[in-house]
Formats: sequence, structure tokens, C-alpha cells
Amino acid sequence: MDKKSRDSGKVRRSVINSIPFALSLSKGERNVRGNIGIMAFYVYILKCIDNSYYTGHTDNLEKRVAEHERGEITSCYTFKRRPVQLVFSESFGTREEALVAEQQIKGWSRAKKEAMMRGDWSEVSRLAKNSKCALRQAQGERKTGIQENFEELGV
Repeated sequence: MDKKSRDSGKVRRSVINSIPFALSLSKGERNVRGNIGIMAFYVYILKCIDNSYYTGHTDNLEKRVAEHERGEITSCYTFKRRPVQLVFSESFGTREEALVAEQQIKGWSRAKKEAMMRGDWSEVSRLAKNSKCALRQAQGERKTGIQENFEELGV
């Protein structure tokens, strides 16, 4: 891989952390057979019959959603929660980008996922700030508790 390719890869990976997700369908990606062409990878969210959400990634969205609907993978979260409905999908230029986005979304609250699905990026941003404040507060409380423990031990 030449320097230019490595640099553009860094840019694509850093862009994925911004909101909204980058539509980075990059020309020249190698597909599974090694041929140069355009290959898309997708992050998708399914709404299950119990109103829960399932987030995944794939290189063939129609096929993967159909597999969920038919219950082809008995160990999958969606198997006992059918029927499912595709409520969100986003394309990416590489599997790595799609996987990073999937993992990021899986860590989000339901409210944040729903704001993203509506395209309400200001709400996504607000919810991100609220979760960072809550995390800092929890870390502060934990630190205080640890400090108290040390004080009790005379350290």
C-alpha cells in the first residue's frame, strides 16, 4: 500500500467518527474476488416485533435482511423476535468502517439511535454531550469512592 492510500485510509477512518456518518463508497476498493470495483458495506438497524432494535453490518443488505426475516440463524438475536423491519441503513466503502459504525451505534442509547434514524443530528449531538457529562460524573463519583477507601486505610 502506498503512502497516499494509507493517508486516505486514515482520513476515512477519522471521518466515520463525525456526525453524520460519511458516505464513503470509495472507487478502487477490492472486492472479495480481488477485482477492482465498487463494493459497498452496510450498517443496518432492524426493528423487532418486541420494539427492540438489532444493529448489524453486511456486504449484501437485501440478502442479510431476508436471512433475518426467514430466521435462518437460530442463534441470532432476531430469531425469536420476528418479524423484523429494516428501519435504517448506511453504506460505507470498507468493511472496517461499517464495523466501527456498528460498534459505535450498538453503544448508543435507544433515544440516540432513534434521533439518528430520524436524521436529527442536533439531537444526536445533544445526547452525546449528555452521556459524556453523565460518564464524567460517574467517574468522579467512583474516584471519590476510591479516595475515601484509601483515606480509611490511612494511605
